[in-house]
Amino acid sequence: MPAVDRTLSDLLRGHLQAWDKGNRGTRGRILVKFLEHFDRCTEPELEREFANGASLFLARVGAWLRLNADSQSDLVLPLRVLSVFVGASSGKRFLREVIEVVGIHTVVELLTSKLVDEDSKEWAAVIITQISSAGRPYREAVCKHGGPEAVRLWLRSSGEQGQDTAQSGAAANTIGNDAAAAGRGNLNQIGDKAARCLLSLARNNPYYSNQIREALMAMLTGGHSTSQMTASRVIRLILQPDPADGSVPWQPDAQLVQSSRDLLLSAEVNVQHEGSEMIRSMILHSSAWVDVSLVLRDWLRPMRIEPPMDETGVRQAFESTPTEWLLQAATAKLILVRLTPSLDTCLGVSMTCGCLCMYLVVVHPT
Repeated sequence: MPAVDRTLSDLLRGHLQAWDKGNRGTRGRILVKFLEHFDRCTEPELEREFANGASLFLARVGAWLRLNADSQSDLVLPLRVLSVFVGASSGKRFLREVIEVVGIHTVVELLTSKLVDEDSKEWAAVIITQISSAGRPYREAVCKHGGPEAVRLWLRSSGEQGQDTAQSGAAANTIGNDAAAAGRGNLNQIGDKAARCLLSLARNNPYYSNQIREALMAMLTGGHSTSQMTASRVIRLILQPDPADGSVPWQPDAQLVQSSRDLLLSAEVNVQHEGSEMIRSMILHSSAWVDVSLVLRDWLRPMRIEPPMDETGVRQAFESTPTEWLLQAATAKLILVRLTPSLDTCLGVSMTCGCLCMYLVVVHPT
């Protein structure tokens, strides 16, 4: 552990007068020094350095955060300090104190607040992940206060802001392109933190599984590309058993497969890839193959079965749209992924590929 500044230690451990009498700038400097010295401390180390008075400092930081949650103040520093206490809570004492002083609902509401900046929202998501990772009762408490829906709304808002930044950057020259690239990197970072948060809420949480499922499906069908890719990654992980906690994986169904249709039809290659990987993970579940195959069969069919007739009564040639082609081609590949391992001979594989290719050629000869 690094050497501790005795002035800082005496200040925080003994009296805390500087915090009580100081203004916003003084409190900000105290928080910065705390993070410099105690960023990776454990609970016993914090208690030793604070002479068993760490809870007094935690109560002050938590109360300050709660009072400024509805303002346009920078909340990154107090959130980072609370994250240190929650992460160091080996006995969960600090975790319970954070929940009592700040409240889970306060941290969840930060994600959807229009007054809070993106950096503060990211640290709020980190704290929610830490709380939900502490056990099933804490996961249920976060879901009770609308945690999954708040994460979904946060991703949608961040995606819309990132899209506006990219469009404004495209209108500019090199500087605008650099800003757009930085915006995409920030969106990827937000997506990773949101994915870890949703995954921690979904694991071993059967009571609120429907709430989490609805939030993820809404992200697949009506969200920004960042929301869609985040939901796809989370669903792929939930479909797999987790040996760490022994949680039961989700069982895919037709509704879940149908929700991934927008990913395959996306104009972004990364989103298409995530959609294919998610459906690939679902079709490999033998128990759900029947339900999944029915949806894939409908996707493989053309949307208009009979071509329209012209004024003379002659039926016109059927023309599929490029959207149909994209969906049918992706569906054919996914069906082959499921059928190929189950066939014992190369002849069966060739016949399956031939039938699918013949069908696609008949539907759209181009």
